[in-house]
Amino acid sequence: MPMFGATAAAWFANVAQDPRGQTSFVGSGEVDLGLVEAAKGIGYSVWADGDIASIGAAVLDDGGAPLAVLVVIVPIFRTTSTATATTGELIRSAAHELSGG
Repeated sequence: MPMFGATAAAWFANVAQDPRGQTSFVGSGEVDLGLVEAAKGIGYSVWADGDIASIGAAVLDDGGAPLAVLVVIVPIFRTTSTATATTGELIRSAAHELSGG
């Protein structure tokens, strides 16, 4: 999985914004700022490309900075929008629990 999908979006949704408002780059891919904004709103990120979807949520330290990201990767044909949302909620809950919450 590329680092610029759900993993990066979940991570960057929990990092203080670049004061210059510039796009961040991870590896060879550009971070999708739309995914980052969506993750800020719902607490998890969803990214799909081709036959694969990833759903991730950040595990945070005591100060609210990301330590890690929990990610589930599924084949597109094995999921629906409802199942993706349910999985996102479960991942967000698990990440929150690991964050000490």
